[in-house]
Amino acid sequence: MSKLMKLNFGCGTDIKKGYLNVDHIKLKGVDKVMDLNVFPYPFASNSCDEILMDHVLDHLDKPTRVLQELHRIIKKSGKIVIKVPHFSCGMAYWGDVRKSLYSYYAFKRYETGQKRSYYFPFSFRNVQVYFDFQKKPFLVFFYNHIIAWIANAKPYLYENTFLRVFPCRTLVATLRK
Repeated sequence: MSKLMKLNFGCGTDIKKGYLNVDHIKLKGVDKVMDLNVFPYPFASNSCDEILMDHVLDHLDKPTRVLQELHRIIKKSGKIVIKVPHFSCGMAYWGDVRKSLYSYYAFKRYETGQKRSYYFPFSFRNVQVYFDFQKKPFLVFFYNHIIAWIANAKPYLYENTFLRVFPCRTLVATLRK
């Protein structure tokens, strides 16, 4: 039986057991040092079972090219989980540290059959996007529980009405080949 290949891209100090932890700086626990802006990645096609990118994609120069590379190396049964700040969150605008902003539809456009997905030389059969609101401490952010429910049920309503005055902290996208 082959060993599962799981990658934690841009891990920083968030070292995950059972994953190949990859970052552009050699920190304690980093297994492989590589620049995610340099293509192709040194992994065989269809070789990875899971890829994590936690607040990394928004720092890279060519996010669509990165997604194309992730599509190449993920197995058909694998999943890619990407977290990025939502455009309504203040930390999405930290000067030149972040290079791109994300809405719910930024990831949905890479789903097979979606409007304009034909512009990309790849697509994912399933793309799920979830609005992750800050919910702690509960007494301060009690309303985020309600807003999160509405936003995840009706993403268009959230992003295109007054509801976005309640900023979403993070988008979580799960992509399957």
